[in-house]
Amino acid sequence: MVDVAGTWMGDPAAVDQALTLCQQGVALARRVGEAPLVAHALNVLGEVLRLHGDRDAARAAYDEALALARTAGDEGHQLVLELNLAALALGDDEPERALDLCRQALRQAIDLNAAALAASALSMVAGPTAALGAPELGARLLGAADAAVENLGWSRGPGDAPEYDRVHAALVAALGEARSHALIAEGRGMSLDDAIGAALGDW
Repeated sequence: MVDVAGTWMGDPAAVDQALTLCQQGVALARRVGEAPLVAHALNVLGEVLRLHGDRDAARAAYDEALALARTAGDEGHQLVLELNLAALALGDDEPERALDLCRQALRQAIDLNAAALAASALSMVAGPTAALGAPELGARLLGAADAAVENLGWSRGPGDAPEYDRVHAALVAALGEARSHALIAEGRGMSLDDAIGAALGDW
């Protein structure tokens, strides 16, 4: 039910139906009582809310889901929720918090040996990296993430695409179109491991 609702993310005409399905899904998950299932349902609800502009309600859903995922030791959901909260933090002009959340997600991706999730985290970490004064590194990290996504045969979901577009636009604004594109292209030559090391290192 919540996964069906998730396919309507970003569609204004379907938001009411999507939210209704999400809320029903959360209620059913609570009745089952399994923390990872409730966390998943709350995450999808948060995604729909965030993409349709209700950031406070999205944050509340993510926060509850993250607490449940931590209690259950569900690192996969923790990682995804940290990235979603990082997107909110960056939008709220809290780049330090966004960077902390992205780096935590990256470390968990390493622990889980989850390359696709690491690539997703790299896409996100480029934003706070640029906002905190290192846009050149941010552009390279975004390029490395793009290459990893392609090499893994993976694609960004509807909840990820708007954040990716915002990060890309911020890099162009900071560096200019030609320079940002050149650095993104340079970053595509980095290995995923090297890019993760750069994102987690001092800069």
